Amino acid sequence: MAENKASSDSDTANLIELKQDDKSNHEPVKKEGITANQRSTSLVIFLYNAAVVSIIFSLLFPFFSPVALKKKVSNLQIGFIYAIYPMTKVVFSPLVGMSMHKIGLKYTIWIGLFLEGGCTILYGFLTLINGTTSFLCACLVVRGLQGVGAGTYQTAVFAFVATTFKESLATVVGVIEVASVLGLMAGPSLGGIFFNLGGFKLPFIVSGSLLLASSFISFCAIPSIPYEGSASIKKLMLYVLCLPRVMIIGLGLIIQIASIAFLEPSLSIRLQSLSLKTGNIGLIFLLLIGSYGLCAPIIGCIADKTGHRLIIIVGSIALGVSLQFLGPAPYINIKMTVLSSIIAIASIGISVALATVPALPDILRGTTARLVNVQIGYCKEADSVVAYAMASGIFSSFYCIGQIVGHTLGGAFGLSSSHDFRWCSSALGMLAIIQGFVVILLTIFEAWSNRKSPQPL
Repeated sequence: MAENKASSDSDTANLIELKQDDKSNHEPVKKEGITANQRSTSLVIFLYNAAVVSIIFSLLFPFFSPVALKKKVSNLQIGFIYAIYPMTKVVFSPLVGMSMHKIGLKYTIWIGLFLEGGCTILYGFLTLINGTTSFLCACLVVRGLQGVGAGTYQTAVFAFVATTFKESLATVVGVIEVASVLGLMAGPSLGGIFFNLGGFKLPFIVSGSLLLASSFISFCAIPSIPYEGSASIKKLMLYVLCLPRVMIIGLGLIIQIASIAFLEPSLSIRLQSLSLKTGNIGLIFLLLIGSYGLCAPIIGCIADKTGHRLIIIVGSIALGVSLQFLGPAPYINIKMTVLSSIIAIASIGISVALATVPALPDILRGTTARLVNVQIGYCKEADSVVAYAMASGIFSSFYCIGQIVGHTLGGAFGLSSSHDFRWCSSALGMLAIIQGFVVILLTIFEAWSNRKSPQPL
């Protein structure tokens, strides 16, 4: 009892200290009411933008590498061009979350869309550059700025959705994930079609123009959510990053996203050992992405009604088990078959959806529960926008780190040999299982800490 009281007093003192460090004496301004029609319009715009942003990310996959090779860019350098997109998102997403209270959610969304759309159009003209080094540098800069725009937009959207869809956040995140998955699936096909029709420029001009047009539509249609508060932003970010709930769920998100990203460069090579045709391998990839995308909104709806934590735990453990049978693991004495591969891949897609869709609502809940405390007088209603913005930036960074880690592991181990693929996939599976049990311990600890005033997890 004494220890709990001391811990509570310590947390209260830390929060009060954060408030006192800011010289501003302004009271938070209560956000304006947002109508149901504005919410629906905003969601439709977000779905469209999510699809186009995903198309832009993936449309260059079928044709960029051959074009870059003709410019005498090495395979390693091409890998850096692909990797710079998520890397810039990792760096800039939390920075956007920290500065969003100054810019505003609406303006941040517009800036992100405008930057990525403009850079996408510019990317289409890079083949006009002569010289390998100049072409490489231009690709890295422009592709990196695309990542900055995407990270800016996505961080702002997550914060906006968290602010306006509090009661159905997991459902909305799941629906947006469907749009993103559809964009990822359509991107390579559309990129190849437009490349055949008009060369290197056309895919980027078309997709970039669509996003630029949407940036102005978004600016006119999305309502403003004003903020003025008393939060010390830098110390708030450090405080949020030190919350065990945020770090445990975030590290789990890295493992879960890395598990599916690991398969993107390596799975096709592994499936070729089963004498599958290229078309059939493509269908299995479609199964991986489709099982994730189709299940995401259903899982989100269930999570909003039953709670987020149990679904995250089930997803993490199920993912770990599925990865053991994908290789299969060297210590499992079974033979890899087409049927076992299909079952494992479908299970991985569903498990990743189970573990990741409720992750953002869980992180947001943990953040706002500690920061939005009216009794302390630190964060009142409008200040929760800042908490949402920072948590969204952290979520986006964890997500992108998972992509980078997964692609790196897939390229380094998944492509080298069947033995390395089996060990790497089983190791990722063990990490996912361990993370699931760590979340169980976290849940038990939180329930014990809050036993006097229990809250649904």
